[in-house]
Amino acid sequence: MANLRDLIDRISEFSKWNHAEKIKFFAWYLHTYLKRERVTGTEIGHCYDEVNEERPTSVSPFMVALEKKNPKEMIRDSGGYRLVKSVRDQFDSTYGQRGTTVVVERLLAELPGKIPDRAESDFLKEALICFHNAAFRASIVMTWNLTFFHLCAYVLTKKLADFNAEYPRRFAGLHKKAKAPIIVNYADFASDLKESEVVEICRSANIITKEQFNALDRQIGRRNSAAHPSTTVITVLQAEEFIHDLVTNVVLTIQL
Repeated sequence: MANLRDLIDRISEFSKWNHAEKIKFFAWYLHTYLKRERVTGTEIGHCYDEVNEERPTSVSPFMVALEKKNPKEMIRDSGGYRLVKSVRDQFDSTYGQRGTTVVVERLLAELPGKIPDRAESDFLKEALICFHNAAFRASIVMTWNLTFFHLCAYVLTKKLADFNAEYPRRFAGLHKKAKAPIIVNYADFASDLKESEVVEICRSANIITKEQFNALDRQIGRRNSAAHPSTTVITVLQAEEFIHDLVTNVVLTIQL
């Protein structure tokens, strides 16, 4: 569920809105995110307080005025007020989130308790900030960094012997050197191997499953496209699919 402050932070001009517009926005938030069928002046007042905006002397006259407008923007009955459909639809279109976006944000927001490593937490924090602020190209890059670091951490802590045993067997096909060095720490992964080669060695050594490999293999190309200067447009749909695929099929299935 979206936090009211987070929603307001995305609207740079919110403080300049008049009270009628703020009240409609707060009512939309209460309808949409808190599932209120009806809203009251008291609840609207609490919304002002939550985001540290100065309340009007009284909220009720503004709600009455919205109900008396022609056409009406609010409807009143014994249970309280509700926004008319056209107003709700307008806010949905401008400030709402698609169901998938909500799922992806929740997925990222709930990850900290499941990944103990500080570096991974930093990657996650940046990925969430990027996705929250529609920097979809950057969110893809940071999610890949999180996923790849998680994979390498798993190898280092639980599967290092398996990786180092497979590395020489795969090395001849990857490079023209006579012997592969031994992986000792995270920096070693980047010294002689491409990320795709690390993923391939993990698969051939049975460190990761076929499903985990497939998720990494299909998304590394998209990460490469996002990471390098290009005219390629990264949409919210692409970012959602990328993040959901890697987090659910790799990060959450590889237990450190």
